[in-house]
Amino acid sequence: MLSRMRKHHLKTFFYTVLIVTITLTLGSCFQPVDIPSFMNRPEVNDVVQGNRVTIDNRTYPPEPLLRGNERITGLNPAHYYRVEVRDTNWEPSDPPDIRFVMANGELGSSAQIGRVSGGAITGLDNENTYVVWNVRPINSEMTLLDAPNPPSFPAQVLPPPSAIAGVLSLGPPDDYYFLDLDPFIDNVINYTILRLLPPFGTPELITTFHAGSLIQLEDKGTTTDYIFIRNDGTPFDPDEHFMVLRVIIAD
Repeated sequence: MLSRMRKHHLKTFFYTVLIVTITLTLGSCFQPVDIPSFMNRPEVNDVVQGNRVTIDNRTYPPEPLLRGNERITGLNPAHYYRVEVRDTNWEPSDPPDIRFVMANGELGSSAQIGRVSGGAITGLDNENTYVVWNVRPINSEMTLLDAPNPPSFPAQVLPPPSAIAGVLSLGPPDDYYFLDLDPFIDNVINYTILRLLPPFGTPELITTFHAGSLIQLEDKGTTTDYIFIRNDGTPFDPDEHFMVLRVIIAD
C-alpha cells in the first residue's frame, strides 16, 4: 500500500512539474493578447461587421487579394492593375466603367496609373463589385535599332534580343535605341502607350513614333516601364490589352 501511495505521489508531482514547465515556457514565448486592440484591427473589424467590397479576382498568376471595408488588399507593389467597376448584381455598365490603380491606391484614369506602393486599393464602395486584373508581362523577341536621333535609314539593326518575364535587358547604345513595336502589338493607333520611371514615376504618354512603329528608348543607365493599354473597344483580352515591358539599359 505504501509503495502504491509513493507511486501516486510521484505521478502527481511529475504531472504538476510538467504543467508548470509548459505554462512558463509558453508564457515566455507569446505576448498576452490585448482583446480590444485585436478587435479594433481593420481586417478583424471588417470581418466582424461584414463591411466588405466584392472582388472578382482575375489576376494571373493568381494573387491573394483580400476584400475589406472600402478597400482591397494583397496587391503586389511591383505590379500595375486594371479595375472594372460593376454594380452589386455584378452587372457591367455600358460602356464598361474601367479604371486603373494609381500609386496612392486610388482609382483613376490610365494616365494616372502607378505601382501600388501600399499594396491596397482604397476609396471603394462596398455596394460595388470590382473586377481586378494585373498587368501581363510581354515575352517576345524584339526588333531593336541603334541609330542617331531622329533615326536615319538604313540604321544598325541589332541581333534580336528577347524580353523574358516582361524584362528587356540591354547594354549601352552607341547612339540611341529605337524599339519596333510591331512584333508584339498590331497597330500603335489601337493602344495607349505610357512610359514610367519606376518605382514612383509619373506616367508619360508616348505620342512620337518613327517610321510608323518605332519608339525611342531612354538613355543608358535607366530602368523604364512601358505600359500598353488597348483602346479600340475590342473585347478585353488581358494577354493583349494590358501589357508591360520593362527596359533596363546599362551604363
